Amino acid sequence: MTRPSALTDQIAALPDEQAVFVLHTVLERQGMIVDPFSHDKDEAHLREALAQPEITDEVTPELGVTNGDLARTALAHLAEDGASAGLIERAITQRPTGERDFGLLLVGSLVLFAFHSDIKLERDPQKGWSFHFKTKPLSGTAIAKALGQLVGFYTR
Repeated sequence: MTRPSALTDQIAALPDEQAVFVLHTVLERQGMIVDPFSHDKDEAHLREALAQPEITDEVTPELGVTNGDLARTALAHLAEDGASAGLIERAITQRPTGERDFGLLLVGSLVLFAFHSDIKLERDPQKGWSFHFKTKPLSGTAIAKALGQLVGFYTR
């Protein structure tokens, strides 16, 4: 197995398309399948949650974020877990088939799946869609970075 810092370096060096492909592959192997047919609805929920005051007041949007940036942040978070790190190492050795990858279109959903143990998208009848932070406060560096990137990506 690759040393954690070496894996982090490999993740950081992935081109955007490859990073999204690796994230999609790892999550799929973990049984987390994104439904491309509910993408528009899921993205609308994500945008609504990102507009809630507890996010807009606490998170600084990271400008110029790409699909690949989001995927690399999610992969770095997943790499902290030994089982996921092994999947990432194997997925990095694979290449996209050249067909249009749904992961490129569904990166917001993929990122939420990657952070599923920390962030949950919920609907409050009074407030609409918002984030519920399960185990870590918003100030957690990985969560804060991911939310800053999501805000920057979806509000540009």
